[in-house]
Amino acid sequence: FIDNKPSSVYAATVADALQQVPSEEIARVGIITHPSAKYDAEGTDAVINIITKKTRYHGYKRNLRSNIGNWQQDILATFKLRSGYWITNIEGQVNRSAYEGGFKLHRSTSPKETANRFQQQRDWNNIYNTQVMGLTLMRILDSLNTLNFTYRFRAMGGRDNAALQTQLYSADTISDAFTRYIPSRTWNGVHTVTGGYTGQS
Repeated sequence: FIDNKPSSVYAATVADALQQVPSEEIARVGIITHPSAKYDAEGTDAVINIITKKTRYHGYKRNLRSNIGNWQQDILATFKLRSGYWITNIEGQVNRSAYEGGFKLHRSTSPKETANRFQQQRDWNNIYNTQVMGLTLMRILDSLNTLNFTYRFRAMGGRDNAALQTQLYSADTISDAFTRYIPSRTWNGVHTVTGGYTGQS
């Protein structure tokens, strides 16, 4: 039985029968060892009554997740509220990433040439911050039709700091040297609006 009503589930064993009902839909399982006449348990020793989870028309669900590392950190929060036929979902995310790197460049007329050479070394570090905010509204028209509206805003900003050192050697002595600093800033924001209708036959 499912929700106190005879079901069409058929299986050779009880375990096989239970596997045919999705676990996320089961609230509890009751075993009636001495079923009354209303269960019509002829030829059986007991009745298994599966009680499913009822749809909640009023309630909320919240979630908070974070990830902390030496190069990247982020935090994500969501809040979902249902009131009757309206569903509201709010989400927010903040992400921060920081990286460092560099390279060295060596040029000479031949692999064995060391006295006369050209050297460059570049080091950089960058930091980026991203924020995302979103709002979704859903209207349930009936069991087969829904309308939805979503607005999302994403902002990303960051800075890059680079230093380029150049050295020119002649007769194994620095004849020319200079350092170039290359700072930069970036920022962009994206607005997204979507709407949709979902219908099932």
